[in-house]
Amino acid sequence: MVRTEIAEMSFDESTSILHIKMFEDAKMDLENTVEHYDLIKSLTSGKKHLVLVDATHFFSIDEKALQYAAQPETTKNRIATAYFTTHLGNRFTTNFFKTFYKPNLPVQSFKTKQEALEWLKTQL
Repeated sequence: MVRTEIAEMSFDESTSILHIKMFEDAKMDLENTVEHYDLIKSLTSGKKHLVLVDATHFFSIDEKALQYAAQPETTKNRIATAYFTTHLGNRFTTNFFKTFYKPNLPVQSFKTKQEALEWLKTQL
């Protein structure tokens, strides 16, 4: 497991799932988001992977970080991303990201971890 300023992460090579747990009140700006994605590249060794994000804690992301996260080069080895949270603000942010920044991969938000995992498995 590794930690960034905004989350802790681990990569399960047997399932190709990168697990990310966002920290409470994390504030994603361009600088720490670039560092976060650089660590993801290192952790996954550039392999194709799915991402499961535990967004049960409130976090925020600024516009420049959203733009960076939506770039095809940023997520070129990512197959799909599933967020799970019951936090309305985080669900809104995920839907806003999908609608206005149009990432080049499937992104979905779910209320439970189990729903998110089931959906991710259909994306392989």
